[in-house]
Amino acid sequence: MTKILVTVQEQTNQANTAGSKAKDDIITIAQDQGYQSIVVENPQGKKARLSYLFRAISGQLKSFYQLDPELIVFQYSGYNRFMSYIALHELKKYNNCPFYLLVHDVKTLRTNETAKLNQGDFSKNEITLFNKFDGLIVHNEKMKKWLQDNGVKVPMISLEIFDYVNPQPINEMQNFDKNVNFAGNLYKPVFLTKLNTKTKFVVYGVNPLEYGDSIEYRGSKTPEEIPAFLNEDFGLVWDGESLTECSGIDGNYMRYNNPHKTSLYLSSGIPVITWSQAAIADFIKQHNVGIVIDDLNQIDDVLANVTKDQYLELKYNAENLATKLRDGFYTKTALRKVEDLAHQNN
Repeated sequence: MTKILVTVQEQTNQANTAGSKAKDDIITIAQDQGYQSIVVENPQGKKARLSYLFRAISGQLKSFYQLDPELIVFQYSGYNRFMSYIALHELKKYNNCPFYLLVHDVKTLRTNETAKLNQGDFSKNEITLFNKFDGLIVHNEKMKKWLQDNGVKVPMISLEIFDYVNPQPINEMQNFDKNVNFAGNLYKPVFLTKLNTKTKFVVYGVNPLEYGDSIEYRGSKTPEEIPAFLNEDFGLVWDGESLTECSGIDGNYMRYNNPHKTSLYLSSGIPVITWSQAAIADFIKQHNVGIVIDDLNQIDDVLANVTKDQYLELKYNAENLATKLRDGFYTKTALRKVEDLAHQNN
């Protein structure tokens, strides 16, 4: 079976951010499963983009997009909308085979746009777009249900969690002091500026803000380097401005998505702390690889009640899961399900 994975090149202008890490890892894992990787250029600037659009309309890109595979999987992100839509249109125009989207972000969901607006408008409505393909790989069952409730009719496969190709050794337990790591682009998680806890937070990332005594900021690292520096007992997955809940656009999105930092921590063998209403909380509880809490103000009391034996069980489970995440288990499983669907529909 000739299988192709198509990815639009990310526009990453800032060093030491996760950037294209999730997509790059899926390319690596898919190639290991026999997929050919095709990367679509992402022209910079209005003139370059209009030139690319003209070449597409005039048929000049046929030789690039006419691939004649038996299966196409496209890495979809709503944030490369212009180039994604051109690439998807060209791929559908020149290829007649099962075509699936591996969804990284649902912009309609993230920005609370009304999914049922602009039905039939290919360039604006993601729901209409999704229904043009044979199926989707989505983050989890909660994202799947939201998409179904808002009009997606095609089959959907739940990834469960993003894999993380991690080149660093799995972190061994050091002192059981119950400190917490947080890693990410720091301009968004404003809640960090409000933390006032006995629990110590060790933070890595670009765009740091002003923090209180609970936080120790240690600079930024690349996605490949950062696992080696995550030496605390837990990794925090939280977003938004509030300590009492994950609020705002990014915080609310956690009700539906799989935050990539969850995979960073777990692939390093570090148990996770996350919001009880986050979609990923179901996975954390099912695999017993962390703690879910309603309110970050509770963290001192919650951690005070974690015994060393309880922590060792979480750590053991996280280390076992790390092996699966590093090997691409969840991506491989989802791709096999896509291939099975493609066979059934042919």
